[in-house]
Amino acid sequence: MPARSGWRNCKNKIGKYKKKITAVVSAILIAVAVFFPLKHFNEEYMKQALNVGTTSSAIASQLIYRLPTALRPLHYDLELIPDIYQANSSNFSFQGTVKIEFVCRNQTSDVILHAVDLTIVELDVQLRSWDPQDDPNILIKSFQISKERETLELHLLRPLQEKYRYLLTVTFRGQITDLFRSMYFSSYQENNQTKYFVSTIFVPNHARLAFPCFDEPAFKARFTLTILRKENFISISNMPRNDTHERIIDGDVWFVDHFLTTPLMSTYLLTFTVCQFNYKEVNSSRGYKYAGMEHWGLVSYSENSMLLSEEMASINDKEAVTRVIAHETAHMVVGTADYGHGG
Repeated sequence: MPARSGWRNCKNKIGKYKKKITAVVSAILIAVAVFFPLKHFNEEYMKQALNVGTTSSAIASQLIYRLPTALRPLHYDLELIPDIYQANSSNFSFQGTVKIEFVCRNQTSDVILHAVDLTIVELDVQLRSWDPQDDPNILIKSFQISKERETLELHLLRPLQEKYRYLLTVTFRGQITDLFRSMYFSSYQENNQTKYFVSTIFVPNHARLAFPCFDEPAFKARFTLTILRKENFISISNMPRNDTHERIIDGDVWFVDHFLTTPLMSTYLLTFTVCQFNYKEVNSSRGYKYAGMEHWGLVSYSENSMLLSEEMASINDKEAVTRVIAHETAHMVVGTADYGHGG
């Protein structure tokens, strides 16, 4: 889980930086800067969601509902089209399609997964069986989205069979905001011009705002991500890009980046960025609240957790940077986050 910036200097020698950046360091040695706006971030909610001791009943009530365990996701084939190319940032939006392969562990007539603030219509939801002994067509009796439980719920005409595999396909769309959660946008100035980029922070349970999913840490699966972007932008994610080709949508040319499939991991570890960065660092008045975040293959660090002055850095400063790197690398490789257990 994210390491707190406060612990990194046990003598409380926290530098008073006015300009901060975020260096996004990938496993394939790609480094770009990502800024994370903080004005809407709720630290108390994060503490509760990460099980670190806050006792707010109002926040805890948001986490009461847990998904049934009758279904277990195996693989997500996720395509996303973030549209940050409008003149007005209030119109930034995204659309996408997710194909979720899952196995039925216990017979059930319900398919329940997370989805929040996504526009989904019933005609955009399809469920099929992949087992040769089963009827491939699974008819949906009723369909609903629960805002209170943050779920997409499908009630079926016949039950799913134990040990059979199924494929759920959902098309959806939503808004990209500047809130520091899920899929969000931020901006920076270059040559007196405002430029935008989109990035993600799905921890602790915000993947559900970007795509329908089993958004609890214990529901680990593999992810194959596809990102559509415009020319002169780049996209990076947890895994290296596999290939890129062009696609025409409503007369516009989009570049389709396919990424390699991830290892088995939780939804909160999935991440991507679409940007125009040509540099390894960019100055900004906004900073990243945490020392680091251990997305698999794409670890995010704050400036004062990584960048040191050779002339001014003390032994303690260098030790603190080493601790942050070790902490996030350990979580990326061996983290086993689950509700009810320490991350």
